[in-house]
Amino acid sequence: MNPKARNENLLIHEVDGELVIYDRGSKQAHRLSASAALVWKQLDGTKSVSDLAELVSRELDVTEGEDIVLSAIAQFEDAHLLVTDGEVSRRQAVRKLVAAGAMAAIVTSIAAPTPAMAATQDPPIIT
Repeated sequence: MNPKARNENLLIHEVDGELVIYDRGSKQAHRLSASAALVWKQLDGTKSVSDLAELVSRELDVTEGEDIVLSAIAQFEDAHLLVTDGEVSRRQAVRKLVAAGAMAAIVTSIAAPTPAMAATQDPPIIT
């Protein structure tokens, strides 16, 4: 499996090594940690999970590169940020995450307020 990041209908902005991705279709913003941003930037459809894991381990000087990649891919799939259907990687990620224990979220998603909501004096509480 060679995962590929979506690129249509997205606004992407880098802030302090992290990425903020705004999905115009779902009107959701996604904040990617530095490790998730590293994975995202490599998802061109030509690299396998194994290739990505090696790159992450080398770039971040960690031994759990595969866990980071699988977790990021699963979260990208949940946020509908990948081109692939994701069933294979989701199963792999679930097996790995269960075996390794819960991992911290590396992709945080929120519903972005509409311009009308943003203009109000009392901003809405998103739950």
